[in-house]
Amino acid sequence: MAEIKDYSVTADDNNATSPAGMPENMAPSGVNNSWRESFARVKRWYEDINGTKSTTGSSNAYVLAAARTVTAYAQGDAYMFRANHANTGAVTLNVDSVGAVAIVNVTQSALVAGQISSGGMYLVAYDASNSNFQLVGASATSASGDNIFIFNASPSATLENSTAEDTAGGRESTIQWKGLQSGSEESTLVKIIGSHDGTADDQKGKLQIYTNDGADGDSPTLQLTIDSAGLCALVGAATIGGSLTVTGVTTHGGNVVSDTDSTDDLGTTGVRWANLFVDAITVTDQVTATGFTGTLDGILGSGAAAAATVTTLDTSGVVNLNLTTDSSSSTSGALIIDGGVGIAKKLFVGTDADIDGTLEADAITLNGTALGSLYSPIAGSSSIVTTGALNSGSITSGFGAIDNGASAITTTGVITGGTVEATTDTAAGDNAAIGYTAAEGLILTGQGSTSDVTIKNDADVTVLSVATGTGNVGIGTSSPSTYGKFVVSGDSNSGVGAFIGNASLTGSAPTYQGSIRLIDNPTSSTTTSGGIEFLTSTFGSGYGWKMAAIDSSGVHLTFATRQNSAAWTERMRISSAGVVSMTGITNLATAGAYFGTAAAANLLDDYEEGTWTPAFTFATVGDLGTVTYVAQTGQYTKIGNMVIASFYCYVTTGMTWSSASGDFHITGLPFTIGGQFSAGALDIQGVATGRDGMASVAENGLTYLKILGSSSGGSRVTATAAHLTSGAAVFIRGSISYRV
Repeated sequence: MAEIKDYSVTADDNNATSPAGMPENMAPSGVNNSWRESFARVKRWYEDINGTKSTTGSSNAYVLAAARTVTAYAQGDAYMFRANHANTGAVTLNVDSVGAVAIVNVTQSALVAGQISSGGMYLVAYDASNSNFQLVGASATSASGDNIFIFNASPSATLENSTAEDTAGGRESTIQWKGLQSGSEESTLVKIIGSHDGTADDQKGKLQIYTNDGADGDSPTLQLTIDSAGLCALVGAATIGGSLTVTGVTTHGGNVVSDTDSTDDLGTTGVRWANLFVDAITVTDQVTATGFTGTLDGILGSGAAAAATVTTLDTSGVVNLNLTTDSSSSTSGALIIDGGVGIAKKLFVGTDADIDGTLEADAITLNGTALGSLYSPIAGSSSIVTTGALNSGSITSGFGAIDNGASAITTTGVITGGTVEATTDTAAGDNAAIGYTAAEGLILTGQGSTSDVTIKNDADVTVLSVATGTGNVGIGTSSPSTYGKFVVSGDSNSGVGAFIGNASLTGSAPTYQGSIRLIDNPTSSTTTSGGIEFLTSTFGSGYGWKMAAIDSSGVHLTFATRQNSAAWTERMRISSAGVVSMTGITNLATAGAYFGTAAAANLLDDYEEGTWTPAFTFATVGDLGTVTYVAQTGQYTKIGNMVIASFYCYVTTGMTWSSASGDFHITGLPFTIGGQFSAGALDIQGVATGRDGMASVAENGLTYLKILGSSSGGSRVTATAAHLTSGAAVFIRGSISYRV
């Protein structure tokens, strides 16, 4: 049926036989028919562009039944339709089954998700040069190249949410900025949302700005919120190049920090802050107070008094220090002065005076009597001789040697000095003595209830001890006699019991370089000897492990374990001939293990179990789309270089094509096929090769399987696209063994 587009723009050319045209000298009855046909054509065209037609179809494929008869698309053909569903990506339109073609923007870009809404009306026009429909008005272009251009004396744009609601964040309208990466990955860069603030039935609004932090995809991160009260919440840092004037209160969750050290002021001489409320003030320069009255007692605010450091203190009044702590040295007491003290008037000391250096005075009196008149013999005397005791005072540098012969020097205090040199041996009954002999050198002798000799660190923790009346030595324990001749107690935090090693080896290496050597002389070959044991009761009774070099079977190294005080169980043995034997389950290293002789052919160096995903395809994929599987599973076991793989694949109607060709492939093998040609058993439905027997085939260098059909005494044939039916069910399960 002809349509309005078939008329000619030249009036005389519209002379086809009625009702398609109006030829000269036409019959009167034909005039009516021609006019009626003209009216019908106009009406059909009108219905196609007035939005009364609705689309059908689903997903992103839209279908339209036009009022006009459409047998082919022509340049400029326009259709306005009401969409029956929203799009989720690129869109196609099929009018009167002519064929599905893309709907694009004016820029020829594909439509994006949400560009067509359900119930919305859209006008498209066919572009014959690009074989697609353009969405009219979706991407209008201004002279400056803007995709959206509003030209008006007072241009404006309004976004109105049609949903009536009072929910927080409801009545929302969104503006988004999207973009594509170099690999065509789409993401949302910026988003602005205007919505309702709160849940009341009111008119309060809220503005939110989101930006993509680089990993947000289509969900940018909220950065700025302005609520109905005018409060601004900024998530990140803000940089303000000019002045910021705030008429209200500013609340800070963090510090107020200058951009450069010692360059910015808080207030000015002309505009000052009224009050300052702080917990503490740290000042690196002067504090100037104008008009200060009252008393400064070392406390600012209600906190505790803190130490103050000043460079110069100049006062005409009294400086009163109320601290009553007595002084015991030059760095203690109520007043501590690092430099010298000049006193113009009298110095009165209420109690004792302790002077470590020289006291120089023009005159000294004791209770009003001059010291010189009482002790004149002291001046210039070479020695002081007394038959009594020195009950107080101190003997200082320059006094000389003290020689008291065979008499003892007894003190309850600490003896501090240089080297203490012993010249004689100690005795068995000494409580604690330091001695010396030419043969033994330094001798430490003592006697105690637990240890005879104890060495401690500055935390009073035992480092080394010798058990009372024994030759047992302990490190980190005060009871070495309980365990053995030499005991090292580990640190409960680090778990290290003992570390013995050679810090450095210089010169030519010796024959034996071991850091620890255990030497034993067992009485017979049946005696377990030369061993190392570890026992613990922390996690149970009698747990441990041991290594033994000799037992009833001869000379070899055995490793055994025990738990709950049970008998030792041998786990591994290394014979004198180098043969290793293990008991129980062993986790071997990646080097593997030899079975039989140590030959390459006897090495097991890999064992692996896992899954793989089988998939159907053809050598030439053609228009084979995405395959929808009912089942798609695979398992494999790899032992050395041999792989045993099984699989199960099943489709019903989810595998369609028209141009696919070539061999049928099952892809996804976990390892590349190597070595010789291999075949496996199959259970197949939907692959008709005309042969009774079907097998999977693995060929060297491939990562997929082929299907081979054969019959008794007949030829073989490889399954291809011609042996399967598009849209029909395909069921395949089977297994294959091959070398990698």
